[in-house]
Amino acid sequence: MRGVVCFAILLFVSILSFGSKSEPRVCRVQVNISSGSLPANMKLQVFAGNRQLSEMKVPFEGNVFLPPLAPGDYRVQTGEGTNFVTSGPLHVPGSGACELRVSILGHADAKNKLVEDDLDVEDLRVPRKARERFENGFAALQHGDLEEAKRDFLEVTRLDPKLSRAYNVLGVISDQQENHAAARQYFEKAVELNPRSKAALMNLAKLCMLEKQYDAAIDFLERFRAGSRDHADVYGMEADAYLKLGRYQDAIRAAQAAHRLNHQNWDTVHLIAASAYEALHQPEMAAAEYRLYLDESSNPEMRAVALQKVRELGGVAQQSQTTVPMNSLLPR
Repeated sequence: MRGVVCFAILLFVSILSFGSKSEPRVCRVQVNISSGSLPANMKLQVFAGNRQLSEMKVPFEGNVFLPPLAPGDYRVQTGEGTNFVTSGPLHVPGSGACELRVSILGHADAKNKLVEDDLDVEDLRVPRKARERFENGFAALQHGDLEEAKRDFLEVTRLDPKLSRAYNVLGVISDQQENHAAARQYFEKAVELNPRSKAALMNLAKLCMLEKQYDAAIDFLERFRAGSRDHADVYGMEADAYLKLGRYQDAIRAAQAAHRLNHQNWDTVHLIAASAYEALHQPEMAAAEYRLYLDESSNPEMRAVALQKVRELGGVAQQSQTTVPMNSLLPR
């Protein structure tokens, strides 16, 4: 039964913004997976409401540049064949970075098909009618019809009220309908029924990030990591949360942990570490992180900004080597 469902999270790189006119923007979506390579048939769709605007194949490296979109709010989702996998809001700003991170829980098997990391025996107990409505719900999601999908999954919970996955999907749908309170209730119900549900724990962490509840997000990420292999995306999200909390040393530690792992499409951990080093007044270390980002990133806009940062920080580092009066370092 199909059940790999998370919602996407916006990439937090407001520390590196740049100007742009309010005209159609080319946004970058980075799709990564917990372990191994992306499935061969992964596709990405862009919706405005229930109307599909575009569909494209996700390349092996997971970097997708969307067709130009006018500033506004959209929804993206990924899928493998007819299997809906993730969904998330995409806000196209009039200026600043336009990027979205999509993290898929699971791995590709020997046949390059998606396999969920936390397959549970609950799948073996689902009644036939509930399975049918579950599949119908995924088909509706594949076509962008959130209301029809919601009706199907609500019926699944009536037929099988202990099926954790159905509540998780309802949480994703509610989030896409901007009903975050309902989304949280559904995710929490999913975790109540299955405390090991990686998808629901990750969704709660992402929801907390969106709601700027960074301490809570870190708690859910720690619960996600318990008993699991290490994932760069978990450390990357933690680094971002620590940065927002002003816990700069912790942000650097988490970013470095992500760097030690295979962090394909998480090159932005170097931006997070660089920003933390800047906050700690360590320009040389910050410049080194920006250089690592330049070595790994293929995003031309962000590379240009990072390169400018390296130039600026080089000058700051030279100035810091000269002797200055102590009172000049005091905040004004």
